[in-house]
Amino acid sequence: MTILKKYTYQQYYTFFICGVIIGVFFSPAINSISNAALILTWLIEGKFQEKWSTLKKSKSFWALLSVFAIHIIGLLYTENFEYALKDLKIKLPILLLPIVFASSISLSKKQFERILEILILTAFVSSLYAFYIYIRFYGNEIKELREISTIISHIRLSLMNAIASFAAFYLIFTKKENLISIRNILLLSIGIWLFIFNGILGARMGILIYFVMAALFAFFLIYTLRKWWLTISLILAVIALPVVTYLSIPSVKIRVDEIKYELNNYQHGGDPSGQSIAQRFVFWKIAIDIFKTSPVIGIGTGDVKDAYTAYYDAHPTIIQEKFQHRAHNQYLTILFTFGVIGFIIFMYGIISPMFFEKKYFDYFYVIFLISFLLSMTMEDTIETQAGVTFYAFFNALFLYARPKNIEA
Repeated sequence: MTILKKYTYQQYYTFFICGVIIGVFFSPAINSISNAALILTWLIEGKFQEKWSTLKKSKSFWALLSVFAIHIIGLLYTENFEYALKDLKIKLPILLLPIVFASSISLSKKQFERILEILILTAFVSSLYAFYIYIRFYGNEIKELREISTIISHIRLSLMNAIASFAAFYLIFTKKENLISIRNILLLSIGIWLFIFNGILGARMGILIYFVMAALFAFFLIYTLRKWWLTISLILAVIALPVVTYLSIPSVKIRVDEIKYELNNYQHGGDPSGQSIAQRFVFWKIAIDIFKTSPVIGIGTGDVKDAYTAYYDAHPTIIQEKFQHRAHNQYLTILFTFGVIGFIIFMYGIISPMFFEKKYFDYFYVIFLISFLLSMTMEDTIETQAGVTFYAFFNALFLYARPKNIEA
């Protein structure tokens, strides 16, 4: 405890949480170091008997561990043990971060707000950097909009931008006094800019989630402020938002038109190779075919890549070789990796903590969970280090670290 003498555990805890947020946006190295520092600080603090007592009583903690546990069980019948161990290493935050957050004291309201401000500021700076890349290189070195996100997946960036945007709106409307202030004008401007930037980025999932969050935020304000004129205004605004976005942001209209073309082309037997939406139908069909080979317990933790490679070798003309990827759908990946039994355990581990911790009306936890659940329909979210951190970190942060004595 002497190492932590100069500052309190909570101060170190808050500092390294901010470090993880900055790392997620800007640097895998900072992300890894901050995660390691969080765990190390937890170990140095000690109080293991007290922490173990807290964890034993936490039903949500044990539910969360089931997500990691199915990957351990999957080792028993995997054929590619080397790849399985590599996969487990990537997914370690799913095991370790709930231990740290669930057994630590909740943050104060002030500390939680500082973390939100770091999230908002980091998302803003990240978007400005990506916008510079867009202005400077798009059309020359960079040919696709997604490439302006140079550090993390454009889908994940758009999700975090959406969370940061609605964190900004939250900070505005939860301050009862001085609603019109420089601080709130800045927060509002950043929140709106992040939405516009998501449109520029052209991440369809991020834009969809933004609309869903807008509806949730409208209900939050209606519930909080309880004024009929606000209710009508917000409902109209939520209905109008997708239309205005489609008409006013060119890249959004381009993306919608691309989806229409891809679907029409695929329905008429066209080659789906290189078409973001259409080729996913091919990936999903392959996933279902692999699932049918072992529907009860799946193929095992380390055999996902090998199963896809074998399928493409057996069906070389199904899609061009350079576009032969995995499922791009986390639900299907879990289904064919661990079978129906593993899939049920996985969904229990993801959803039940919300009920155990009574977070079903919690503003931040709900918008995070919906973002995560939707993201898994279009990508293998927890198959990469960045995706695992997004899930394990923000899930634990909003589930355990948020002060329990503040509304919504």
